[in-house]
Amino acid sequence: MSVTISIAPTSEDTWIIRNAVYRWLVARVADLHADQPDVVEQLTISGYCGGISLDRHLQESPELARRIADALRATIDHIRTHAGPLTDDSDAPWPELQPQVCTALDDLQLLLDRFAVVADP
Repeated sequence: MSVTISIAPTSEDTWIIRNAVYRWLVARVADLHADQPDVVEQLTISGYCGGISLDRHLQESPELARRIADALRATIDHIRTHAGPLTDDSDAPWPELQPQVCTALDDLQLLLDRFAVVADP
């Protein structure tokens, strides 16, 4: 199973990752952004629903959509800077997927950077 993050209804504007890696990413967001429980809650719920559409959130709640994107970008930067190790659901290291996840996070960062251009007035 997988989870998606999209910024528009086209495939080139969609990021897809396996559920366990998404849960790991959301846990890192929760660690770094405990002061934004609504962001963490929305990302958690989105994991259960198969993904999040930031462009839809931008229409419904622009401020929340921007904060979700900002929290994800900041978390990716933190993971890169501090070489955050990938772990599975039981918190065991998952080194065999680390290179692919780093590449996937780079792709998500690029997607979120494109969303920032659209989201900021």
